[in-house]
Amino acid sequence: AEGLEAGSGIASRTLASLERAWARGFDRLARGDVLVVDEAGMVGSRQMERVLSVAREAGAKVVLVGDSEQLQAIEAGGAFRAV
Repeated sequence: AEGLEAGSGIASRTLASLERAWARGFDRLARGDVLVVDEAGMVGSRQMERVLSVAREAGAKVVLVGDSEQLQAIEAGGAFRAV
């Protein structure tokens, strides 16, 4: 996350930390927000579903970036490849 932020100028963090913030009522997505998920191939199906559901409910856009042939998800899934 830190490397991405330094290279892109986009505020970056892990999905786990973002989900934790959401659970505590912080950093919620809003209509018009854009959430860029780098290395999306590493995101498990359940986490991908949670993130996409939160974005849909908020009216935010999600941009998935990655290569479905590299760095596969640790958890069950393949959501990025399926998309």
